[in-house]
Amino acid sequence: MAKQHYPGDTVHMCIRLNEGGYLFELDPESVHQIMFVIGYFANKYDIQIHGYQVLRNHLHILFTDTHALRSKFYQEMNGYISRVLKRKHAIVGHIYEARGLFEQTLLDQETIEEKLVYVLSNASAAGIVRKSQDYEGAMLGVHQWNKTIKLKRPDGILTTVAPDEIEITPVPPPLRATKSDDDEIKYYKRKLHAESERIFRKRRREHGGKNVKPKDLYCGMEAARRIPATYRQDLEHPPEREKQRHRPYAAKNPEVLEWALERRKAFVRKYKIALEELRAGKTPVFPAGTVKYRLLGIQTEPFSEDDEFRQVYDNPAMAA
Repeated sequence: MAKQHYPGDTVHMCIRLNEGGYLFELDPESVHQIMFVIGYFANKYDIQIHGYQVLRNHLHILFTDTHALRSKFYQEMNGYISRVLKRKHAIVGHIYEARGLFEQTLLDQETIEEKLVYVLSNASAAGIVRKSQDYEGAMLGVHQWNKTIKLKRPDGILTTVAPDEIEITPVPPPLRATKSDDDEIKYYKRKLHAESERIFRKRRREHGGKNVKPKDLYCGMEAARRIPATYRQDLEHPPEREKQRHRPYAAKNPEVLEWALERRKAFVRKYKIALEELRAGKTPVFPAGTVKYRLLGIQTEPFSEDDEFRQVYDNPAMAA
């Protein structure tokens, strides 16, 4: 399927290690390495980070793709993380799930909010900590918005290309222009607190009810750190799996979703015609949003204002 990326897309991406792999470690050195790698490649491709969280076997990132360059961001960041983990754990072969990464473009405010809270609540849902801000793994989110984080380059990491120090500033997602950044931060902190309490009540119901002490519902950071790094050697060359199927877009507003799907259909029609022309030896112009051939230097249509779609369908209850 032809990739279709536009400037200003707000995206949720997740990539998981192969089944049985717990290679993302939680000691300070490993956390710093991963944060530096994510920060370096985000800066390189002007990826605006809104939040990310890295657990022992997967990572989630929610970001805005300023220049429609996220394919390069994925390729280089995930490739370098793979090399770091393989070298550290003496692994040869495949470490990511064969079905590939999950990516979804988020088209309205309510969906962005839901996904961001989900991303930043992963450690709580996994039973590690009760509150997302208490997680000490690789994470940036609401509590770091608009704060410049300085990261020194770890020994042996990106030695030939990265400066000795980088800066990364996570920011609130786009939309809701009626709200100031301070109000937005307070709003999302409340949402994260509500989600942590929802998870807490759910875990308490599942583990014995009100008689269970809150501290017994979460393993805590020390216990999470002690889980040994593991890798299923028998899955070094895993069987072919069906590619992960997911909806390329997510929106609560049906009009926005319908608009995106119609734009997708029009894109695919133009793409197929251009591809046939290319195979026939002609010089085609691929539609705006084309990834592969644009990166190869083949001509594509310029982005229009309509391509740079911004999610403006605010929920009136949120904007009140």
